[in-house]
Amino acid sequence: MITEINDPIEVGAVFRKGSLDPVWFVWRGRKYPVQRVTFRWKGRSGESWLHSFSVFDGTNTFELIYDSKLLHWRLGRVNAE
Repeated sequence: MITEINDPIEVGAVFRKGSLDPVWFVWRGRKYPVQRVTFRWKGRSGESWLHSFSVFDGTNTFELIYDSKLLHWRLGRVNAE
């Protein structure tokens, strides 16, 4: 079931070969490892570029969104199995 969240989150990420890769995130006090980035896309919202990532933690799929203008992350959606 897909649930809209839109909460601010903390993300640990690295730059590899010119791309941004999230490796973990903290949501509601719990740290989730990113086992795999399954998809990534980019779009605009006003003056901001939004970098979106579909990530898998071994159980669920999450949508992480990075706003490159405001320099913050949020959790867009969760697909809980």
